[in-house]
Amino acid sequence: MRADTVKSRSKLEVQMVIVCVKCGRILRIACNGVWAQENKSQRGEPYRVSNFDMWECPECGYQVLAGSGKPIYEYHRKQFEKYQKETEVEFW
Repeated sequence: MRADTVKSRSKLEVQMVIVCVKCGRILRIACNGVWAQENKSQRGEPYRVSNFDMWECPECGYQVLAGSGKPIYEYHRKQFEKYQKETEVEFW
């Protein structure tokens, strides 16, 4: 993440931007509301399903999940498997 200074009509504002780690370009939002399964470890033990935004580099296509909101569903609740099947991305 990087802070950029933006000049508006009356004042200077600071905006936070997400920058590509591969090529340094500013990432653009690709998709809002991506469901991702978070795992406890590399072994793939499911922990929770959360809602993120998918950001993508317009230059090289590198993708990043950011803007983690509240978890949608956690592993200890009854219907976790139902929500787990609807996830689009898996990570630990």
